[in-house]
Amino acid sequence: MDKSKKFGQHAYNDLKKGGRIFLVIALAFTAMCATWIGRSEYQSYRIKKERDNILIPKAMEFSRTHVPTMLYRDEFGDKEMAMLWFVGDTDRHAIIKVSGEMGVYSTSQYSSVSFFKQAGAACESASASTDKDGKINTLSCDNKIYFTK
Repeated sequence: MDKSKKFGQHAYNDLKKGGRIFLVIALAFTAMCATWIGRSEYQSYRIKKERDNILIPKAMEFSRTHVPTMLYRDEFGDKEMAMLWFVGDTDRHAIIKVSGEMGVYSTSQYSSVSFFKQAGAACESASASTDKDGKINTLSCDNKIYFTK
């Protein structure tokens, strides 16, 4: 075998070996990323479940013993109702119940009320507007607007 063929064969073998090494490194990196993402998602899920297990029973008990603000919506004859309770604690918690699902939120109030989800399945995003006396007159829950009567 002459020198040029030996050199070509060595270059080809080196490329094959380098390709295998690259493939192993890429697979290891992909596996590490998938593990990290899975672990992160599971940890977020576990924290949310723990928070739900603490806050939702408290919210259910509070909602049984207090009168809510009732808000209504009528979309092409389909009537829906939302119930809103303000707890009045340090974190200004509020409870929203829509379609049998309950959510617990911390709130801030300026010219409108902003809700920050803490636990539960109702309303991924929520906000409310108030009248000049500070009473709630509309509630927006997942882009559906509910009004007081």
